[in-house]
Amino acid sequence: MIETTRSISIYLHSVGFEIIFCGADGVAGHSEDPLTGVDRIFKEISAIGSGFVTFSAGVGDTLRDSYVALMAAKSHGKAQVYLYRNLERECFG
Repeated sequence: MIETTRSISIYLHSVGFEIIFCGADGVAGHSEDPLTGVDRIFKEISAIGSGFVTFSAGVGDTLRDSYVALMAAKSHGKAQVYLYRNLERECFG
């Protein structure tokens, strides 16, 4: 699993993310424009982990927002990406 996590980290870095954390079961990264290409990025990461791992992702404007979105994604199953902006609309809209 660690090699898959490293591969995901390398891919994210190649598309402009600054990697904050890369560990045994997770990667955290920062991008000035994280919403650009979310679907494409999700598909690429899914392909990297295909057959080995499933993952969930949270996207937000701050680390806190990203974490909240990640917890929402994990609570709704595996292999999902949640955007904090969508949660905010659903919860408060």
